[in-house]
Amino acid sequence: ALLRMRNDKIDIVLMDVQMPIMDGLTASRTRREQEQNEQLPHMPIIALTASVLPEDKKAALDAGMDGFANKPIDMMLLNHEIAQVLKLEQSNV
Repeated sequence: ALLRMRNDKIDIVLMDVQMPIMDGLTASRTRREQEQNEQLPHMPIIALTASVLPEDKKAALDAGMDGFANKPIDMMLLNHEIAQVLKLEQSNV
């Protein structure tokens, strides 16, 4: 995930919190450190997780994520979260 964020043109990242090898919280923290250390642009990151306890949302925000969405994915809610993170106007659907 970190290599893709560094090498590809990406508008927004939907980061699974529970990934093998490196979890999404660690990957997000690492990306934020890279942005700071290497003057990279801020990349919007939305956490995706099946765990929706308040402390899970806080952990995602503390790791530098910009938004939070639950699984299974509700497309209307995910679209709302993406629009909010990207500061896009939302039309009533």
